[in-house]
Formats: sequence, structure tokens, C-alpha cells
Amino acid sequence: MSDADYDLFVQIKNCHLCNNDKLPLRVDHCHETGRVRGFICTPCNTGLGKLGDNIEGLERALGYLRGKNN
Repeated sequence: MSDADYDLFVQIKNCHLCNNDKLPLRVDHCHETGRVRGFICTPCNTGLGKLGDNIEGLERALGYLRGKNN
């Protein structure tokens, strides 16, 4: 994590995904590039991981919620 990322991290009080103040926040990063994407709570971090940590997994979940996967 860069110094700039750390400085931002200590100022963040809410999850970048759900906007709740569920602490502790986690540093979220791309597993392919290592680039920091943001700071998210543990439930959101777990959810992303369980959906494959990729756009395709999120799109499948959206389709399911919209009733298009049946």
C-alpha cells in the first residue's frame, strides 16, 4: 500500500460498497494486479470473494436477483 493509499485509509469511516460504518475496514485490492480498489467492510469483502471477486460473478448475482437465471 502506498503512503497516499494509507493516508486515505485512515480518513475513511465508511465502506466503499455498502456505505455502512461496519469496522474494521479492509483494504480491497485486485488479485491480478495488486492495485488497491478501495476500503470495504468484512461482510462486503467476504461477499465479493464468494462471488469470485470478478464482474462475471457479480453479473450472475444480479441476473439471479432480477429473476433472469431461472
